[in-house]
Amino acid sequence: MQPFKAADDKTAACDYNKVNVIMCCSLYFDEDGDLAHEFYEETVVTKNGRKKAKLKRIHKNLIPQGIIKLDHPCIHVDF
Repeated sequence: MQPFKAADDKTAACDYNKVNVIMCCSLYFDEDGDLAHEFYEETVVTKNGRKKAKLKRIHKNLIPQGIIKLDHPCIHVDF
C-alpha cells in the first residue's frame, strides 16, 4: 500500500502527524436511553405444550450514537 502523497512535501509531512480524535461509533440508543452494540428481548415460545424462553434481537427504534470525540492520546508514565 502506497502512503498518501500530497502535491507539496511539507503538506504530506503534516498529514502524517495528525491524530484522529473523532470516531464513528457502532453503539445504539434504545427507547429507554440505554447504550449498547445490540439489544435483545426475551420472548416465550410454546412448542408441544412446553414453554421455552428465547432471545429475540431488536432492530427497530434504535438510534445510532453517531460520531463521538475521543480524548487526546497520551503516553502514560505509570509502569
